[in-house]
Order: sequence, then structure tokens, then C-alpha cells
Amino acid sequence: MLALAIALRTKFYQGIPYAGTEKYMENVGFMELESKSVTKGWRFTIKDVCDKIIHADEVTRLFDKPDQPLTVLSGTGPGNTKWTLGFSLSIFADAMLWWVEELDEA
Repeated sequence: MLALAIALRTKFYQGIPYAGTEKYMENVGFMELESKSVTKGWRFTIKDVCDKIIHADEVTRLFDKPDQPLTVLSGTGPGNTKWTLGFSLSIFADAMLWWVEELDEA
């Protein structure tokens, strides 16, 4: 997961566009930010998820539903803002495949 996130973020910095990738992340999970500056309805991109994977201080796997484990990442961002990202790794992988397919077709 970390190697994929680093590889993708490198590609984003090399010019692969990540604007518009919010649609792929809609059903992946949730992100909570301890900040008053986050607007309601804010959607995160693939790059946002990669950034959180790379900068996570803590990684937890929850197996409440054996067929749908949840990965929970948490950390601290700029200004000591705490954040939490909970997502399904399998749904994230599927979303990445759909995104790569769209890039190939472009």
C-alpha cells in the first residue's frame, strides 16, 4: 500500500492529473479533519488518499465484517491538525483500476 502511494504521488508530481479523481474516491471511505476550514461536502482525490497513506502515524485494520475489513489511518497535518482516513483497501484498489483504465483510454 505504501509503495503504491509513493509511486502514484511521484507520478502526480510528474504531471499525471489528479483533479477529477474525486469521483473514484466517493465510495472508498471517509476522511475526518479536525479543522474549521473544511467545507461541507468536501471530496478527496486519489492524491489526498496517497498523501494520507504516506504520512500516517498510525494504521489500524478493523475486521468487524470479515468480508469487508476497514483500514483506518490517522495522523497530524500542517498546524497540528489531526486527521483520520477510514477506507476499504479492496474498494480503493478497484477504484484505482477504473482510474487507470480511464487514463489508458485518454
